[in-house]
Amino acid sequence: MYYFRRKYVNWQIRKANVLRTKEYVGLTNAKSVCVLFCAKDVTQETFTKIKNQLEHHFESIKFIAYQNDKNVIEYDGDVLNFSKKQTCFCKPEKRITDEFLTNHSDLLIDLTLKEKLPLKYLVAVSASKCKCGLSKECYDIYDVEIRKEETPSVGDLLSYILKYLEMIKTK
Repeated sequence: MYYFRRKYVNWQIRKANVLRTKEYVGLTNAKSVCVLFCAKDVTQETFTKIKNQLEHHFESIKFIAYQNDKNVIEYDGDVLNFSKKQTCFCKPEKRITDEFLTNHSDLLIDLTLKEKLPLKYLVAVSASKCKCGLSKECYDIYDVEIRKEETPSVGDLLSYILKYLEMIKTK
């Protein structure tokens, strides 16, 4: 069944045919960031660390959390939460995608450690100038991709992404 859901999400991504201006944005040039994560990988403590780390670099931060239907975590701050119940065959419902697409950020950081089809769809249809995330099988949607033999923690992944974004120098 997962195979068919993946095929459906990939078809929806191709069908969306998103046009965007791809641009490598350095950490010093980016004003806004949108961070996607799976709530089962991020505790409230980890979220606070991530938020504090990002507040030093960006003027505007938006978080989107994909929640487990059973154990919903309420995070402090501006977090758009959605769950499996708010998807249709793993594609987020229109209300979620509309709210997400109205957010035009310079950077999109995907902190998912494993494939999550609803978040994959959001990353793919995003109009963000630069998309960053951990390399995953069947993903070809990031501009800056982190490749590690062992799966890092969410905090380590964010550190790697920020490290590489710091190296990008733009005019």
